Amino acid sequence: MKQTDSKECRNCHDVKAMDPEMQGKTAQTQHKKLLNGSKTCIDCHYGIAHKEPEGGVEPQDVVNELAKK
Repeated sequence: MKQTDSKECRNCHDVKAMDPEMQGKTAQTQHKKLLNGSKTCIDCHYGIAHKEPEGGVEPQDVVNELAKK
């Protein structure tokens, strides 16, 4: 993932869409390093895999909505 600049993360997580006001100061500082290219997601978020957030849109719902268009 380091070699791909965490492309796998960025498929769903867009750093430009993140709200810095909702993050702690450390996260704000580290996410700025993503924007200038000195860090990538996996530098800090290594060894993780996560479940879909509760209350969010299910992936299949997104597929179904896109199919309607």
